[in-house]
Amino acid sequence: VFVEGLGRHFENACELDLGFYFDEAHHILAEIIQGGLVLETNGDEISNSVKLASKARRNSFASAKPLSLGSGAGPRSGSLHTPLGWLTDKPAGVATR
Repeated sequence: VFVEGLGRHFENACELDLGFYFDEAHHILAEIIQGGLVLETNGDEISNSVKLASKARRNSFASAKPLSLGSGAGPRSGSLHTPLGWLTDKPAGVATR
């Protein structure tokens, strides 16, 4: 079931996927086994849960990047009012010619 879950998530899983994407592989294993007990063996349920968690992680990461002004999604996107003009490429308190 674990190998099937890896295959569904990584499409063509290899040992590099386990090394570079350890957190995602661990999440797949955690969906199957929790507390030493096998809780889920349905591949579709495991795949849907991993996709949902991956999407939530991407959305959380995109909204938490403080230097990505004007891009991304979430409460921090849009125009950010800051006295640090170098963040927005608009010098604060400097006269322009």
